[in-house]
Amino acid sequence: MAFITANPFSTDNNLLGAGASPLPFTGGSALDRLGGLSPQACACSMGGALGAQSQMQQVLQMEMQMILLLAGLMLGSSSNPSLGALGSSPLSALGGGGGGLSSLLGGGGGAGLSQGGQNFGGFGHTPAQPGGKSSFNVGSFNVLGSSHTGAGGNKAGKASGVDRMRGAVAAMKSHNIDVAGMQEFQGDQQAAFKRLAPNFGVVGEKDNAIVYNKDKFKLVEKRSFTIPYFEGNKREMPIAKLEDKATGKQMWVVNIHNPADTKDHPHNAANRAKAISIEQDLMRQLQATGLPVIFTGDFNARSGVDSSMDRAGMDSAAPNKARSEIDYIFGSSGVNFSNYSADHRTQSNGTSDHPLIVSTATI
Repeated sequence: MAFITANPFSTDNNLLGAGASPLPFTGGSALDRLGGLSPQACACSMGGALGAQSQMQQVLQMEMQMILLLAGLMLGSSSNPSLGALGSSPLSALGGGGGGLSSLLGGGGGAGLSQGGQNFGGFGHTPAQPGGKSSFNVGSFNVLGSSHTGAGGNKAGKASGVDRMRGAVAAMKSHNIDVAGMQEFQGDQQAAFKRLAPNFGVVGEKDNAIVYNKDKFKLVEKRSFTIPYFEGNKREMPIAKLEDKATGKQMWVVNIHNPADTKDHPHNAANRAKAISIEQDLMRQLQATGLPVIFTGDFNARSGVDSSMDRAGMDSAAPNKARSEIDYIFGSSGVNFSNYSADHRTQSNGTSDHPLIVSTATI
């Protein structure tokens, strides 16, 4: 790090001219002030040399980028004993996560860095995955919540949520689903699902859940995060870390339901945009752990979703990204998809008002 020991604002070589105070890089004081960690005024007061302000900012930014580059190289090494404590992002270790240095440098842009300003907490460092391949069928299914078909619901002519769950489970079994993101999966429907599919585990208890075949997968960890829903009210979405019992391979699975524009809840475009930004942040941070990521959901949008997920490093399961659905399956680098289909029989037989989206994933 010899290249940052020469102080460009020293008394002998002061770019700001006479009368400007040197900028001390020793003892971390300059970094503390730049990261917002010290309430004291900066010692690099320019006095009357206001014309040099932009030059000083450019030099400071260059210094910070050099420091972050070195930190990334050092923290990226599996032999670094401090890696687990600092997390997967070098920037977060230096005061990133939407504030401090990340805000100074414009929010960054690498995997694991929260561009939209949300930090979901440390996901830890993942040891190397075992060899071999793991294949499974993944689904995304909005099962039409019971509240829609109950008394006073907007689809009261359909069978109850509990009765329709028989058709939902039958459809999932016909496609040999191993993991699925379930939307509008309300309490009585979850209870019915557990009775009808006792070999499946459920992660998430509030309308949106991840279900998984317990014969094939072991639940390693479960979490949740929130997005703005109707009128901006927060709603929880599930995150699960699953391990293939046969291969030992692990993966993250995330399921979401973004808000729609409805008769009773119009004008949710801004909330959908905020939700997408949060989900992009989450995808980047999960990928930074080194594990593959499966992302399912009802995005309530037919355009813009693919490009938004592309920017977060996620690829669509749909061939050529050609679809007319609002339900999606995405995978991170290292996830290969095949056999994509949208089963519309679930709509024609009254099970739901959405198709069951299915694809085979291999990691």
